[in-house]
Amino acid sequence: MGVDYKPLLGDGDVNVPGTSRLATLTLPLRFVCTMLMWLLFFPLCLVIAVLRALYMRCFVGTPSQILKKGNYNRKNSKDQHYLNLQTYNMPLDEKKLRDAIVSLCAEDNIPEEEIDVTFLDEKPNDWPATGSFYSDHFIESLKIPDKPGEHNYVMWDMDKANWKPPGKPVLFRMHVWNNDPGKPTIAYYGGSGL
Repeated sequence: MGVDYKPLLGDGDVNVPGTSRLATLTLPLRFVCTMLMWLLFFPLCLVIAVLRALYMRCFVGTPSQILKKGNYNRKNSKDQHYLNLQTYNMPLDEKKLRDAIVSLCAEDNIPEEEIDVTFLDEKPNDWPATGSFYSDHFIESLKIPDKPGEHNYVMWDMDKANWKPPGKPVLFRMHVWNNDPGKPTIAYYGGSGL
Protein backbone atom coordinates (compact mmCIF):
# COMPACT_ATOMS: atom_id res chain seq x y z
CA MET A 1 0.00 0.00 0.00
CA GLY A 2 2.64 2.72 -0.34
CA VAL A 3 4.31 4.49 -3.14
CA ASP A 4 7.31 2.83 -4.78
CA TYR A 5 9.91 5.58 -5.13
CA LYS A 6 12.51 3.34 -6.81
CA PRO A 7 11.56 4.39 -10.37
CA LEU A 8 11.92 8.02 -9.33
CA LEU A 9 15.39 7.52 -7.87
CA GLY A 10 16.96 5.56 -10.68
CA ASP A 11 19.85 3.16 -10.19
CA GLY A 12 22.75 3.76 -7.82
CA ASP A 13 23.23 6.01 -4.82
CA VAL A 14 21.12 9.07 -4.25
CA ASN A 15 23.04 12.26 -3.50
CA VAL A 16 20.89 14.48 -1.30
CA PRO A 17 22.23 18.06 -1.46
CA GLY A 18 23.98 19.14 1.75
CA THR A 19 24.72 15.63 3.01
CA SER A 20 28.11 15.02 1.41
CA ARG A 21 31.20 14.77 3.60
CA LEU A 22 32.51 18.12 2.27
CA ALA A 23 29.21 19.87 3.03
CA THR A 24 29.20 18.46 6.55
CA LEU A 25 32.82 19.43 7.23
CA THR A 26 32.39 22.99 5.92
CA LEU A 27 29.12 23.65 7.77
CA PRO A 28 30.81 25.48 10.69
CA LEU A 29 32.83 27.59 8.26
CA ARG A 30 29.72 28.44 6.23
CA PHE A 31 27.88 29.35 9.43
CA VAL A 32 30.73 31.65 10.58
CA CYS A 33 30.91 33.33 7.13
CA THR A 34 27.16 33.90 7.09
CA MET A 35 27.18 35.41 10.58
CA LEU A 36 30.16 37.61 9.70
CA MET A 37 28.45 38.93 6.57
CA TRP A 38 25.25 39.53 8.56
CA LEU A 39 27.10 41.38 11.33
CA LEU A 40 28.99 43.54 8.83
CA PHE A 41 26.23 44.46 6.40
CA PHE A 42 23.06 44.63 8.52
CA PRO A 43 24.15 47.60 10.70
CA LEU A 44 25.50 49.41 7.64
CA CYS A 45 22.27 48.92 5.69
CA LEU A 46 20.18 49.87 8.73
CA VAL A 47 22.09 53.14 9.22
CA ILE A 48 21.74 53.97 5.51
CA ALA A 49 17.99 53.26 5.59
CA VAL A 50 17.42 55.40 8.71
CA LEU A 51 19.48 58.29 7.32
CA ARG A 52 17.56 58.16 4.04
CA ALA A 53 14.22 58.14 5.86
CA LEU A 54 15.27 61.14 7.99
CA TYR A 55 16.53 63.01 4.91
CA MET A 56 13.27 62.36 3.03
CA ARG A 57 11.14 63.49 5.97
CA CYS A 58 13.22 66.63 6.67
CA PHE A 59 13.89 67.79 3.11
CA VAL A 60 11.05 66.36 0.99
CA GLY A 61 8.10 66.61 3.37
CA THR A 62 5.09 64.59 4.46
CA PRO A 63 4.62 60.94 3.50
CA SER A 64 2.19 61.91 0.75
CA GLN A 65 4.86 64.17 -0.77
CA ILE A 66 7.54 61.49 -0.43
CA LEU A 67 5.35 58.85 -2.06
CA LYS A 68 4.18 60.96 -4.99
CA LYS A 69 2.41 58.07 -6.64
CA GLY A 70 0.64 55.26 -4.85
CA ASN A 71 -1.55 52.56 -6.33
CA TYR A 72 -3.42 53.62 -9.43
CA ASN A 73 -1.67 57.00 -9.48
CA ARG A 74 -2.92 58.00 -6.03
CA LYS A 75 -6.57 57.81 -7.01
CA ASN A 76 -8.80 57.17 -4.00
CA SER A 77 -12.00 55.27 -4.75
CA LYS A 78 -15.08 55.38 -2.57
CA ASP A 79 -15.89 52.24 -0.59
CA GLN A 80 -12.96 50.33 -2.07
CA HIS A 81 -11.35 49.64 1.29
CA TYR A 82 -8.42 47.74 2.68
CA LEU A 83 -10.09 46.35 5.78
CA ASN A 84 -8.77 45.27 9.12
CA LEU A 85 -9.91 44.57 12.65
CA GLN A 86 -8.00 46.36 15.40
CA THR A 87 -8.17 45.41 19.09
CA TYR A 88 -7.15 47.67 21.96
CA ASN A 89 -7.24 47.13 25.73
CA MET A 90 -8.23 50.76 26.46
CA PRO A 91 -11.17 52.81 25.17
CA LEU A 92 -10.42 55.27 22.36
CA ASP A 93 -11.08 58.99 22.78
CA GLU A 94 -13.51 60.00 20.03
CA LYS A 95 -12.33 63.59 19.62
CA LYS A 96 -8.61 62.75 19.59
CA LEU A 97 -9.13 59.86 17.16
CA ARG A 98 -11.32 61.92 14.83
CA ASP A 99 -8.82 64.82 14.83
CA ALA A 100 -5.90 62.47 14.12
CA ILE A 101 -7.74 60.74 11.27
CA VAL A 102 -8.87 64.01 9.69
CA SER A 103 -5.29 65.31 9.88
CA LEU A 104 -3.87 62.10 8.40
CA CYS A 105 -6.46 61.98 5.61
CA ALA A 106 -5.80 65.65 4.80
CA GLU A 107 -2.25 64.63 3.81
CA ASP A 108 -3.83 62.43 1.14
CA ASN A 109 -6.27 65.16 0.06
CA ILE A 110 -9.29 63.33 1.51
CA PRO A 111 -11.85 65.96 2.62
CA GLU A 112 -13.53 65.63 6.00
CA GLU A 113 -16.94 64.91 4.44
CA GLU A 114 -15.43 61.76 2.86
CA ILE A 115 -14.48 60.37 6.30
CA ASP A 116 -16.81 58.20 8.38
CA VAL A 117 -15.64 57.73 11.97
CA THR A 118 -18.48 56.24 13.98
CA PHE A 119 -18.50 55.28 17.66
CA LEU A 120 -21.17 52.70 18.45
CA ASP A 121 -22.78 52.09 21.85
CA GLU A 122 -22.59 48.28 21.88
CA LYS A 123 -19.87 46.89 24.16
CA PRO A 124 -17.74 44.14 22.60
CA ASN A 125 -17.57 40.64 24.08
CA ASP A 126 -14.68 39.86 26.41
CA TRP A 127 -11.34 38.49 25.23
CA PRO A 128 -11.61 34.95 23.84
CA ALA A 129 -10.68 32.07 26.13
CA THR A 130 -8.10 30.83 23.61
CA GLY A 131 -5.92 32.47 20.98
CA SER A 132 -8.16 31.03 18.27
CA PHE A 133 -11.51 32.73 17.70
CA TYR A 134 -14.03 33.53 14.98
CA SER A 135 -13.73 36.90 13.31
CA ASP A 136 -17.22 37.78 14.54
CA HIS A 137 -16.39 36.93 18.18
CA PHE A 138 -16.34 40.46 19.56
CA ILE A 139 -19.45 42.17 18.13
CA GLU A 140 -22.75 40.39 18.83
CA SER A 141 -24.85 42.58 16.50
CA LEU A 142 -22.72 41.53 13.51
CA LYS A 143 -23.17 37.79 14.06
CA ILE A 144 -25.40 35.73 11.79
CA PRO A 145 -27.82 33.78 14.03
CA ASP A 146 -27.06 30.04 14.30
CA LYS A 147 -23.99 30.41 12.05
CA PRO A 148 -20.99 31.13 14.28
CA GLY A 149 -18.02 32.54 12.44
CA GLU A 150 -19.80 33.02 9.11
CA HIS A 151 -19.87 36.81 9.39
CA ASN A 152 -16.45 38.03 8.46
CA TYR A 153 -15.27 41.49 9.52
CA VAL A 154 -14.79 42.23 5.80
CA MET A 155 -18.60 42.50 5.65
CA TRP A 156 -19.02 44.80 8.67
CA ASP A 157 -19.84 47.87 6.59
CA MET A 158 -22.31 46.11 4.30
CA ASP A 159 -26.07 46.25 4.25
CA LYS A 160 -26.78 42.50 4.40
CA ALA A 161 -29.97 42.80 2.33
CA ASN A 162 -28.25 43.97 -0.86
CA TRP A 163 -24.54 43.65 0.01
CA LYS A 164 -23.76 47.30 -0.51
CA PRO A 165 -22.22 49.76 1.95
CA PRO A 166 -24.88 51.54 4.01
CA GLY A 167 -25.38 55.25 3.58
CA LYS A 168 -23.20 57.55 1.53
CA PRO A 169 -20.06 56.04 -0.06
CA VAL A 170 -16.90 57.42 1.56
CA LEU A 171 -13.13 57.16 1.11
CA PHE A 172 -12.30 56.34 4.74
CA ARG A 173 -14.40 54.38 7.21
CA MET A 174 -13.75 53.47 10.85
CA HIS A 175 -16.29 52.09 13.30
CA VAL A 176 -15.33 51.81 16.96
CA TRP A 177 -16.92 49.82 19.76
CA ASN A 178 -15.45 51.14 23.03
CA ASN A 179 -15.21 49.07 26.18
CA ASP A 180 -13.93 49.48 29.74
CA PRO A 181 -10.16 49.63 30.41
CA GLY A 182 -8.66 46.13 30.28
CA LYS A 183 -11.54 44.88 28.12
CA PRO A 184 -11.36 44.72 24.30
CA THR A 185 -12.13 47.89 22.38
CA ILE A 186 -12.71 46.98 18.74
CA ALA A 187 -12.15 49.15 15.67
CA TYR A 188 -13.05 48.09 12.15
CA TYR A 189 -10.98 50.16 9.77
CA GLY A 190 -11.40 50.63 6.04
CA GLY A 191 -8.92 52.91 4.27
CA SER A 192 -8.91 53.66 0.57
CA GLY A 193 -7.74 50.54 -1.20
CA LEU A 194 -7.31 51.99 -4.67
